Amino acid sequence: MIDARARRRFTKNRGALAGAVFVALLLAFAIAAPMLAGHDPFASDFDHGATKLGLPVGPSHEYWLGTDRLFRDELVRLAFGARIDSKNVPTEGIRAIEPIDHRLAKRFGYVIKHLAVGRDAGEQIELRVHPALIAQSTPLANVSGVLNAIALEGAALGPCMLSGRGAGDMPTAVSVVADVLDVARALRSGVPGLMTRGIQMQVRKVVPIEELRSRYFLRFNVENKPGVLARIALALGDAGVTVEQMVQEEAPSGVHVVMTTHQAIEKELRKALNAIAAQSFVVRPTQVIRVVG
Repeated sequence: MIDARARRRFTKNRGALAGAVFVALLLAFAIAAPMLAGHDPFASDFDHGATKLGLPVGPSHEYWLGTDRLFRDELVRLAFGARIDSKNVPTEGIRAIEPIDHRLAKRFGYVIKHLAVGRDAGEQIELRVHPALIAQSTPLANVSGVLNAIALEGAALGPCMLSGRGAGDMPTAVSVVADVLDVARALRSGVPGLMTRGIQMQVRKVVPIEELRSRYFLRFNVENKPGVLARIALALGDAGVTVEQMVQEEAPSGVHVVMTTHQAIEKELRKALNAIAAQSFVVRPTQVIRVVG
């Protein structure tokens, strides 16, 4: 039993409190996520989940929580219990995002975040990593600086967000200590991967990105000529893509025609964009960013 003096010292230590909260959040996610998803994650990936020295990889654009000692994707394993091939997970970076995209996204009431998105799709699992527009009013939109966040939604629980610092001495120390304790417990019990040993693995396919239904942010850089906007709208309409909002403003060369769409199938949208790209009035390639939420 902890005496009163030790308890007071602990509660006055902000670093210790932050570490305890962070560990509690990780435990809550580890316990709740598999139940919320209703299924189960990932086999060892020796090609992509290990370094050249044979060590697990850390958090990256491909593995947002890194891999465990058996080179399994931690995030997918904890959240979905699905066995997938990481090569089938669509992954996009942020190099194509320009300052004007942030400004125009804000004009429409959004912010741009780099997200890893996962959804249970029955026999399949929807997984993708890419920049996305999310509404400014959502809690996830306000995560910035050294903070990282995981937004969950379950049938019974509803929306829930876990947030904590992803950089700094204390968060790093907490992660290291948690790994040391996990290794010690695994060695003592003789069972590797002690924390996730009860997850039942199921082989599940990743939904092809072409089948994704989403809303989109589109920024066309085109010549400022009569009839251009009509031809863009016609190409989108032929593909079943309808426009939700639109603005036009001057560009260094031509004009920016910027719009958000209603729900559309990615494959059909790409057909329309390919048709537009073949037109002589296009100044620069079209910027496409998915809208999440």
